[in-house]
Amino acid sequence: MNKIVAALCGLTLSAAAGAQNAMPVLELNAGFHRIEAEVAATDQNRQVGLMNRKAMPPQRGMLFV
Repeated sequence: MNKIVAALCGLTLSAAAGAQNAMPVLELNAGFHRIEAEVAATDQNRQVGLMNRKAMPPQRGMLFV
């Protein structure tokens, strides 16, 4: 599903470095803004979502599919 979303949007999909159960990351561009969006495409990823995160960089976000 993640590859389909990436292909439809013309975006590239890459794995987050260093994390064992990392979600794929899409780089999105909106005008001059760049957003690194983690893709929560599985039931488990959607259930966990942003829980247990104390902070997130300003250019980071999450896309729930």
